[in-house]
Amino acid sequence: GYEEFTYAQQALQLKAFDYLLKPVDSSHLLQKVKEAVDEWEKIAEKEKKISNSMPILEQKFFQKLMQNGDDRLDIEKGLADLGIHVEGKLYSILLVNFLYHSEEHSLAIREKLLDVSLNFFQKGKFHVLHVDSNEFAILLSFEDDDRKKGDYAREIYDCLKVQETVTITVGRTYANLFEIGQSFLEARMAMDMRHIMGTGELFSIEDTVFPDVKSVDSFQKLEDRLMSHIK
Repeated sequence: GYEEFTYAQQALQLKAFDYLLKPVDSSHLLQKVKEAVDEWEKIAEKEKKISNSMPILEQKFFQKLMQNGDDRLDIEKGLADLGIHVEGKLYSILLVNFLYHSEEHSLAIREKLLDVSLNFFQKGKFHVLHVDSNEFAILLSFEDDDRKKGDYAREIYDCLKVQETVTITVGRTYANLFEIGQSFLEARMAMDMRHIMGTGELFSIEDTVFPDVKSVDSFQKLEDRLMSHIK
């Protein structure tokens, strides 16, 4: 009847492992508890493996962004595969590069990035992703304008520079999610200019030696322009 359905529904909502009929046999109860613990340990181990693999998956995502160049990578699907669903009307990327010491050190920097981000954005409006062992990308989304992006980047820089040698670069803001790849490539180009612009600084693509660049067709073209400038 309806009452039994309600009980079953509540059990599913509470993620019940199994059920026992009264009167409860103690040995049967103990067996069910052991089975539940085994199941929980399997789930916890699976979640741990997924969590440990996320930095590698995130790095592969950005590697694909750089390799695809002109060809549009399915950004939305790529992010969804990482468990990221972005909402907003405007999108941009920041890169944070630092001197790597250890995995614990990298995790500590990530925690600081998350803390600062929460002071500026609601959850879901920012995502801190691994680009490399010594570099994070921060994916930002905005509803109406990106005016606080500059203050946000400055706050991160001021927070980290006290104890770290950190370089932060900022890509432009775009109105389409698929263009987040372009913003990333701009921030990447600016980051590759840090030995000219200054390691341990904060700057955007507009601050580089190529202020006339209005679009980025491919990472290879950016590298070619960079190399020709150095030569």
